[in-house]
Amino acid sequence: MNPTYSTKFRVPFGDVDMLGHVNNIRYLAYFENARTEHLFSIAGMGRFDEIGLIIAHAEIDYKSPAEFRDELRIDLRTASVGNSSWVYEYEVFNETNSRLVATGKTVQVAYDYKTEKSIPIPNEFREKLLEEIASLQK
Repeated sequence: MNPTYSTKFRVPFGDVDMLGHVNNIRYLAYFENARTEHLFSIAGMGRFDEIGLIIAHAEIDYKSPAEFRDELRIDLRTASVGNSSWVYEYEVFNETNSRLVATGKTVQVAYDYKTEKSIPIPNEFREKLLEEIASLQK
């Protein structure tokens, strides 16, 4: 996968289970962190506050365990953009041993919390997402 955004971090003690492996639920939080940082990087703080979003779908495929103190890299790619939703794909790599740890996908929906309905993705933000996809196709 060619990522449009990457981030790295070291696994904290609180993320591991009794066997010393990263607990499966933590991967959704890792995706959330990468997604949030990506959104801030392309939309900016002020604009990000104006874009309400909900997660309509999330999936994870576990490939190999990660452990306390492993350095993980999460690659995120904007996979597709619709009228009111867009798809991110993720790959989590263990930089400590060069293994693929997990893959995943989330579907984000632009959302108006006042009316409790989906809305079209704001044009400026939609264009940035589409530019990312186009840059990967070159």
